[in-house]
Order: sequence, then C-alpha cells, then structure tokens
Amino acid sequence: MSVELSAPTIVLGLGAFGGEVVRRVEPLEIERLALLASDPEQEADTERLVGRVLGAAEGLFGLDRALAGRDPSLDVFVIVDLDEAGIAPRATALVEALGRRLLARYSHILGRHGARRLTLAPVVVLSGARASGATAEAERALGHFEALASEAASASDQALLPRVLVLETQSARYELSRGELGSTVVSFLALLLTTALRHEEPMQSFLRAGPEQLRERRCFASFGCATLELSTARYVATAAARDVVRWARTPPPDVVSRADAEAQRLVPSAQDLTARVRSDEGQADLIEMLRAQAPSVELPPIGWNDTPELIRDVRFGWGWFDSLQETVAALVRRLDQSEMDELARLADERGNRMASELVRDCAREVASRERDGALGFWRALWLSQRARAIVGRERDALAGDLKTRALVTFPKPTAVENALRALRQESTVRPRPYRLMGYSVLAAVIASIFLMHLPKWLVAVASRRVPVLSLTPSIRDLAPEAGWQRLLEPPLSFLLMLAVLLPLALALASRYRRRCHEALLGARETLGAAVTRFLTDRVGSSVIGFYESRLALSLRSWALRTLASLDSLFEREHGRLTALENALSLLERSLEGELRRLEGSNEQSGGDLLYRRRSPKEALRGVYADVRPSPDVAERIIESLSRTPEQASDEAPRFLLPGELTRAMEQEVAIEAHVLRKHLAAPVQSFIAEMYDRLTVPLEVRDFDAQSAERTYLFGPTWIADVLEELSKSSPRLPELLPTQDDSRVFVLALRTALPRSAIAILERDT
Repeated sequence: MSVELSAPTIVLGLGAFGGEVVRRVEPLEIERLALLASDPEQEADTERLVGRVLGAAEGLFGLDRALAGRDPSLDVFVIVDLDEAGIAPRATALVEALGRRLLARYSHILGRHGARRLTLAPVVVLSGARASGATAEAERALGHFEALASEAASASDQALLPRVLVLETQSARYELSRGELGSTVVSFLALLLTTALRHEEPMQSFLRAGPEQLRERRCFASFGCATLELSTARYVATAAARDVVRWARTPPPDVVSRADAEAQRLVPSAQDLTARVRSDEGQADLIEMLRAQAPSVELPPIGWNDTPELIRDVRFGWGWFDSLQETVAALVRRLDQSEMDELARLADERGNRMASELVRDCAREVASRERDGALGFWRALWLSQRARAIVGRERDALAGDLKTRALVTFPKPTAVENALRALRQESTVRPRPYRLMGYSVLAAVIASIFLMHLPKWLVAVASRRVPVLSLTPSIRDLAPEAGWQRLLEPPLSFLLMLAVLLPLALALASRYRRRCHEALLGARETLGAAVTRFLTDRVGSSVIGFYESRLALSLRSWALRTLASLDSLFEREHGRLTALENALSLLERSLEGELRRLEGSNEQSGGDLLYRRRSPKEALRGVYADVRPSPDVAERIIESLSRTPEQASDEAPRFLLPGELTRAMEQEVAIEAHVLRKHLAAPVQSFIAEMYDRLTVPLEVRDFDAQSAERTYLFGPTWIADVLEELSKSSPRLPELLPTQDDSRVFVLALRTALPRSAIAILERDT
C-alpha cells in the first residue's frame, strides 16, 4: 500500500552505506519521495550531485500540491558513513552546497515570512570509530556540520543545518554490525516516511533544533529504532490478487472453435491480394496500362510489281531496323523516366492502402475479441494464433514462388535482325517483272528455233514415213504429202512452236514470280511476328515483358508485404497476448513468491532484529481466511482493470500491474481490528516487550542533562491499544502509544537530542 507524504522528501545516499540504505527504503512505495544514490564516479563531483538533488526537488514542487492546499516545505536526508575512505570531506562539501543552493533556488517557497520550511538532516554513521578511533576527517566533518548549524544563532530563523544525527556501532547494551546500523536507519526512515509524525512532537523537535540549542551548539542527536512489519494488509491483498489471477488464467471452453472460423474469414489469399493491387475496386488494371504503352510498328507493304532493290534498299533496308531500334529506345526512355514510375506509384499507393486497411481491420477484429468480456484476451490470443498460421502458409508459398520465378531479361533484337536478313535475302531472288518477261520471250524464241522441226518429225513418225529411231532420212529432206503439212515447214513451224512455247514460258514465269512473291510475303509476316515477340511477347523475352515482369513482381511483392504486415500484426498481437498470459503466470508466481516471503522467517525475508519483516505464517493465513472475498469478485476486478478503448493496444491492462491489482483488492477486502487482534496480538506483544527493555541509542554519550536524556517512544496502529493494556500488567513502565495511520507496522524509538559535540564520547578516545 503506497503512502503519500505530507511534504516532499529527498533521501540521498552517499557511498556504499548510503546506497544500501536507499535500496532498502525503495520497497516502501512512498509518493512524493525521491531516492537518490550516488555512484563511485559521481561521489567526487559535488556539483553534479547537487544538480541531481535540485532536479528532484523541482519535480516534487508542483502546482497540483499547492492547489491541494499543502504548505510548501522540503525535507532532505543525507545518509553517509564518515569512516568510508575519502567520503567525509565530500560529505561536508555536499551538505553545505545543498543547503545554500536549495535556500537560494527556492527562497520564495522555503523562506517567505521567515518560516522554517527546509529540513536538511545529515544522518552520519561512524562505523569504524569504535574499532580504530574516529578519523581526523570524520572529526573535521562533524566540526564543519556544527559550524553550519551555528549559523542559525543569528537573527535569521532559517537554519542551514538544523540537526545532525550521529550513530556508531555500540550502544549501552549491545554491539551493532554494519548491517544492523543500516537497519536502524531504515527503521527510522520508515517511521518518518510512512507516518505523519515528523511534523508533530517529539519528531519535530528531534529533526530541528531550536534557536536556543543552536546558539549553545547542541545540534547533534542520535536515535535507535526498531520496526515490526506485520504485513497483514499486503498479505491479504496479495493473496486475494493471486486468486483473481488464477481465475483469469483459465480460458473459456469455446475459444478454439470460434478462432478457426474467424481466422479463415479474416485472412485473404496471396492471389486475392495481388489482384487487389493490380485492379483495386474497379480502378484501371496496371498490367493493361503497361501493355498499352507498346508502340505500333507498321511493316512496309510489298507490292506485286516492287523490285528487289525497292524492297531491300528502301522499304526493308537497315534504316528500317535503325528506326525500330530508335522506337524501342524511345519506349524504354519513356518507361524508365515516367511511365514505370507512375505505375510503381500507383502500385505503392494501392499496396499501402490495402496493407493499412487490412492491418487496421485485423487489429480492430483482435481488439474487438479482446474486449469481449473479462476473458476476451483468450479469444484474441487464439484468433491471432490461427490467423498467423494461415498468413504464414500464404506468405511462404508466395515467397517460394518469388524466389523460383526469374525475371524476364531485356531482349536483344536478334530474332528481328535475322528475320530482316531473311526477308532481304528472299528479296534477292525476287525476279524483276520486265526482265522476267524478256527472258521468258527469249527462252520461247530459242526453244522455238530448236524445236521448229519437231512437229514435222512427229507427223512423219505418225505416218510411218520414217522409223522412230532412224537418223535418215533427214526431216528437212521429206517433202510434205499434203497441203496442210506445208505449215510444218519453216518459218511457219517456227511461228507455230513460238505460239505454243511463248504462253507456256509466260505461264511458268508468272508462277515462279507468284511463288517468290508469296515467299517474300511470308518473310514479311515472319518479320512482323518477330517484331511483335520482341516488343510484347508474354511467354519469352520482350521489351514490354521485361517491364511487365517487374511490375508483376512489384504487385506480388506488395501482396507479400501485406502478408508480412499481417504476420507482423498477428505476431505482435500474439506475442503481446502471449506476454499477457505469461505475465499473468509470472504475476501469479510473483504473488506466490511474495506470499512465501511474507510467510517466511525474519532471516529469509531480509530482516534482522531491528528491522523485522515477520508475522507468523499461521496468523497471516488466518487473517486471510477470515476476510477472503467472494468468487464473483474476480470477474468484476478483471473487467474494471482491463484496457479501456482509449488506451493503446500495446499498453498493459491495469490488472497486470501488481500495485493496481493489490490496491483494487485492498478496496475490496476490509480487515477489521478484531481480526487483527485475534491473530496478531501475540507477535506484537513479544516485539514490544523485547525492544522496550533492550533498545537504546547507538551512541556513547557523556555529560548529558535533562534535554539530552534518552527517551523511548512507541508508535503503532490504534488496534494494539488493547494489546498494550494486557502487556502493561507485566511491564508497567511501557510508554504511551502514539497512534499512526499505518495498521501494518509497529515502531519502538529511542532518542537523544540536544547533544553538543563534546558529549560524543567516541570523538575523545585515544586511537
């Protein structure tokens, strides 16, 4: 249970001893308290330490405190063992600098109307003085403190150093170890910090010497303090919190079946993601937009009467190939400089929007499941686990496809060049029309000359005038037998053969010309197909395919990024929710450990005879058994301490914070005084009886008077009054109980005040 101080307080530990005391005070959970421990590197830097104290004071003085009606004041305790090597000079310099800088920095707050609002109290320990005598440095330090305190003898009401608290290792009845000295200081600080007694008597006069005492240089004081921590409130709150955590760690029965169906609905496939980036909600298809950039390359026509020179040198010359390459170069420049950037921008815009929308929707779904009742985090945990498994399968499949699918390389125009060469080569065998006609006529004439006697021979053979295989008589020597046979004589036979052979030659030439023309047209079609494949082929390498493969890679990459974002989301949510589950487990173990510590012996819990953390285990369990809350409290507490809609998703719910949970249980569970008396009367009586008879101030004092006489006080909760009444029957000298608001601690305090330096016997011993 945390306690809020009535005035800001700073505890500064110097050296090893001071640091250990500060570490032991930390578990007290005090608000408006700044605990500062110097490290070895800072101890020699007085200015740096003063700066840390001023910074802490600045944080403690707030407008909210003034608005709450609290009077501004500041208490500073400096804990130091003057017998540590080299610490005494630094301690005196630090205390003086602190006093002067605090008064100067906060003069308007601490010094108005002459009010004494700053309490600067060094708590100095002489741990080695009893064994080897007080060191010269320690004596000089105490003398310097005395000089600083004497400054209050002036007319000013503001003392720089109103009291110096001194302790050594030996009291009038026992020897203290260094650890027990630390326990004495810790007990004293616990009394001051957990109660409001330091602004009441006798603590107010003990911490601040009056002007008369300061003028007489009686600024030194000493104390012995013992504490019994009953820990009942902490134990009950911790046990109740443990029971709540146990309930929260039990998942609901239908969590797995619901998570499977919701995860299938929530996570899209990789193909759906790619298609969504490519054409998002009716927007233009990015791949089709890229394909529309392909240039239209027109092949020159080949006419029936075109000459080979016209085809080879004009229409399909190397200039046409250079023009094609210039067109491709212009296309590449346009794609590289603007179009691909625009397509990539559109893909990135759609991909970012898609990823953010999906991540947002999935995060909302998980958050919605988490807010579904007190145990909603179990539903969110299983949903994120199932969804993460689906996302992982989709992502691995897509990543494997991206690794195995090679990008299209930029094509070389080799196929186009080869097709062009083939067309040009084919054009070389294309006959010229007029030349082919002339050659045909010439061939017919020559053939007619050689064959003009063939008709006469055929007639002679048919009429059996000459044998078929005979070379005599000559065909020219045969006279015609009929008048029509005169037509078989030259020159009419020549004309007759020419009339037959000339059409035949022209027909053959036309057929040959047509075949050459068709072959040339086929070469043109082959060239056109090569150009199309070079520019836009979707199977092999092409110019558009080169960019299309990269755009498709970008689209699939956005699908992979989206899946990675979803995986990261579900991994983060699963990790967060698993951490929440683990935190509940750790919290349960921590609460169990705290219960075992509270139930353990004094030595096991880090206490000793002066600073005890012990109540009997049976007593603590008995108290909890009498006040255990009803089972329906767990669900109400978890719901009230769950994350609110205004809180961030990565912010831990308050039921994971032990302080919040135990505070909530403290409000739920009330411990009545009769329950405490029933179970804790015996340990309280034992502690008071033992400490009242034996506790003394750990400082040898001589020549003391009524002002500096040792006095013993008892502080504790009001419910122990009946316990004291029973105890007073056997110990009539018990002091009157000074009640505190803390029901879990009992203090026995021995004080000596108004001591001059000459009264400290250890300073006068021979070394």
